[in-house]
Amino acid sequence: MLLFRLFTTLLCLSAFPLATTASADAPAPDGATCRYETLQVPALSLAGNKTGEATRQPVYVYLPPSYAESGTQRYPVLYFFAGYYESSDIAYLARGVEATLRQHEFIVVSINDVNSLHGTFGANSPVTGHWRDFFLTEAIPYIDAHYRTLATADGRAVGGFSMGGHVALRLAFEHPEIFATLYAVSPGVFDEHGLENAMKTWDQTFLNAYGAAYSPNLKKPFPHADYPSMDGSSEDLAIRAKWKKGFGELPQLIDAYLAQPVRLKAIALEVGMKDEYPWIPDGCVYLNDLLRTKGLAHTFVLTGNRHEFDAAIFEEGMGAFVARQFAKLAKPAASAKAP
Repeated sequence: MLLFRLFTTLLCLSAFPLATTASADAPAPDGATCRYETLQVPALSLAGNKTGEATRQPVYVYLPPSYAESGTQRYPVLYFFAGYYESSDIAYLARGVEATLRQHEFIVVSINDVNSLHGTFGANSPVTGHWRDFFLTEAIPYIDAHYRTLATADGRAVGGFSMGGHVALRLAFEHPEIFATLYAVSPGVFDEHGLENAMKTWDQTFLNAYGAAYSPNLKKPFPHADYPSMDGSSEDLAIRAKWKKGFGELPQLIDAYLAQPVRLKAIALEVGMKDEYPWIPDGCVYLNDLLRTKGLAHTFVLTGNRHEFDAAIFEEGMGAFVARQFAKLAKPAASAKAP
């Protein structure tokens, strides 16, 4: 449960472009319910992986109550990524998702980001497969082809929790031409000492997944990863650099983002002050300061939470924020070829 929120908003972002049609933000009729669907999406980007990942992956879709009766109306989409070791089946968020979608007309899509090592980190890896490519070139186009989505950057938000928050953050800053809105909850991000502090909290299972994602080595036995020894040797420093690049190198990430011609329309970070992994709020504060220094408008939300994400947190935080951004959008003209 949220104990309090502290919002830090910097500089006004340019508004979403408005059309002459009505707003896409309206409550559902009494008694209307969401529809929940599970898909198996082709994932050829994962072919040849060394960890047995299937080349069809589950994707979970929540449709707003108006979807079935709305004819050719198109809807904006929130793409959600779950945390490490968590199911990407977001039934555990159902109460919050349904409460949000009854008031605000958009689609919620959870793309699987958990593999046999319990976490993909959204990385392209010769060990676990090219998950980043799967998200961007297969899963999202599949959703656009099979649902009546508003298939523009302004019509897409990306969010996630913990590892999934890291995935969402990377996708948004690296691809503002695909997503316009970001909401990351307790994302895996490092400050200057993040790796050293984080490794004190990681068990071997997590180390295996992170190493396979960010420091793969097919010459090594399963899970085919190099691990930092933290002994300061030249070999250790080279490996450590790869590990730091995963959750770290935030200045480089932001500089690369600023070099792009497109900007995100809305950025929000949320983190709990009682997080069991103190390197996470440290990293979020560091990222907040970096964004502020770079003059990038964003919202920073501090709560009294631990490392947790549930239906109430979705409804009060991510869902409400995304709904406000989508409410600025107008319903586009209906398409005769809507699926």
